[in-house]
Amino acid sequence: MTAMTKDDVSMLLTQSEPGETLRLDRDQLASHFPPRRDGGLSEEGLKAAARFAQEHNCDFSFDPRAGIGTFTKRPTPRPVPAHLSAVGS
Repeated sequence: MTAMTKDDVSMLLTQSEPGETLRLDRDQLASHFPPRRDGGLSEEGLKAAARFAQEHNCDFSFDPRAGIGTFTKRPTPRPVPAHLSAVGS
């Protein structure tokens, strides 16, 4: 099996539907979100993964016991109908 690149992760998150999840193990996360510390995922890497998630309209969580990071697609914000956007103006 070919390793997933960061571009692959980006594409999967962009194309996912609200509520869908993508899970990556600690080693996969460390390879995409450096810097690595002691060969593993650093706190800076976790912060970078969270920012990456936000850029793709996702939430990010990390389970340190399982060593799994989860990206969850957020619902797409719906535009406010024009007749409601003027209310209170």
